Amino acid sequence: MQAIELVGYIDNQLARLAKIKRLLPKHANSRVMGAVAAMVIPDNVARYAYSKGLFVIGQSGEHLEIRNEAGFQPAVW
Repeated sequence: MQAIELVGYIDNQLARLAKIKRLLPKHANSRVMGAVAAMVIPDNVARYAYSKGLFVIGQSGEHLEIRNEAGFQPAVW
């Protein structure tokens, strides 16, 4: 997958998050945060997701790790 396609995926994820409380009214009072995860995430795609308030989860050896910086403030829907 090319980076431009991955950015489009992130935009689609953001659109879904914007609808979640309308589509799932039982979560209307919940704080919802989003994330993207992949085995390999190009740096520019990770920065884009980060700038949109999403957690970025990627592979590190045999484990997954949250790649956001310490001062990250996630977007809340």
